[in-house]
Amino acid sequence: MTWGDHSYATHLGLVPLDIHRHPHSHTHRRCDGCRCLWVDWLLLKLDRSRADRRKNFGHEMVNLHFAFNALRSQGRDPMRAKKQELKSCFVSAKKFGVWAPDDQVFNLDPDIAENLIAKYLSNVGTKLKDGHFGKAKQAAEKSKAAFTAAYAGR
Repeated sequence: MTWGDHSYATHLGLVPLDIHRHPHSHTHRRCDGCRCLWVDWLLLKLDRSRADRRKNFGHEMVNLHFAFNALRSQGRDPMRAKKQELKSCFVSAKKFGVWAPDDQVFNLDPDIAENLIAKYLSNVGTKLKDGHFGKAKQAAEKSKAAFTAAYAGR
């Protein structure tokens, strides 16, 4: 196994033994072997922790999507009922580096806004939940075009 496939090593919780082939080795080539292994282990743990937080956030988005759609199916106003949760979700998405709608969405026609938000939460949330961060970012960018068109057509 090489460190070109470090996702396999990360999955197993292995620490690299071949320091110079590890992707992070350029940051600490001059340190002794034990310290390098510890730094590599720490970097891998931090990477895994960030990935876990993204996945957890994806679960939260999907749960919010289900709650949002449940309100819609009951004929209630999910935009008003879930406004604070939606705002919090959008702020969190931006912190993860994923595009998210701004407060303009709450000024759109409710039917249009509800459809856009439901698709956004489902598409982006599912991809994050499944660990596909790059694809989640792409899905969010696609959503951005739909939101921008809706804002322009207001």
